[in-house]
Amino acid sequence: MTNDLYGEVNQTCCDKLLGSVKYPFVLFDRQESFPKTAGGADFEDGGFYQFTEQETDELFRTAVSEAGTRADATVHDQVFAFGGTILQQAKVMLDALNAKPDEFEGPSREELEAIINGGIENLGTTMRGFLSDWGVYAWCPHLRATVKSKPAIKLQSPRIDLDNVRLEFKATGELWVKYPWWNCYKWCLKWKKVIKFDRIASITVTPDIAIDAHAVFSVRGAQVFASGKFDRLRLEYDILDKIPLEGLANRAVAGKEIPIYDGAQLVATVPLLKSRFTVDKIALPPKSDAVGIGVTVRQL
Repeated sequence: MTNDLYGEVNQTCCDKLLGSVKYPFVLFDRQESFPKTAGGADFEDGGFYQFTEQETDELFRTAVSEAGTRADATVHDQVFAFGGTILQQAKVMLDALNAKPDEFEGPSREELEAIINGGIENLGTTMRGFLSDWGVYAWCPHLRATVKSKPAIKLQSPRIDLDNVRLEFKATGELWVKYPWWNCYKWCLKWKKVIKFDRIASITVTPDIAIDAHAVFSVRGAQVFASGKFDRLRLEYDILDKIPLEGLANRAVAGKEIPIYDGAQLVATVPLLKSRFTVDKIALPPKSDAVGIGVTVRQL
């Protein structure tokens, strides 16, 4: 299709634009609290991941084998400590049951003995066997991306692939557990179950990594806009390696469009057209070294 007018945003213009930015600059800084409903099921496109049964079992087995192996506290240490509180509570309740079985109200002897005898390494399997109110979730409450230096971007239309663009991310990964907890309400003999969501582990990292992303151009009215999208963003750290952070990053940049061209200005630069024509439509023909804008005008 032949357009009435044609303009371009070329590579030199793109380089000047990138050079005009003061680096480093924060691309986005998103913070969000853990959704304590349905285990965060409404956040599957964001910073959320639910552990499978196999992953949950492996989490507690690894906590036993790895806890205390390093001088600094690790995710394994924190998971190990949480497991210990579950076993300790089961032991207190079993002692109360053995002391006064006729007055005891709470979980069954079978359940308490299974938790204690299974130990921390089998806690995932044990809890799942008795309870439906049980789940482990990875959550990213804070994700910040900083462009530290001028990226090299090759301009093309209608999509720019942004490969190996280096960003610094500050990311926090949290491990949350949905689990039953027994509250004693009379002489440690009568216990009532409540369901809790607790953060049992947390890690914060600040890696400098290369990301894969792309930018696309869109038309609204007479204007052309550019918007970016992350194709993949995973951080190879405990907890964070489970979370599809590209979903969270894309929600953070959603709606952030950069106006790069106004077709009405192209019409206005031609004196003969300025007063008698308007922009009818904008086209973005494929081009390997620029963003080409084709303008079709309509007579008033």
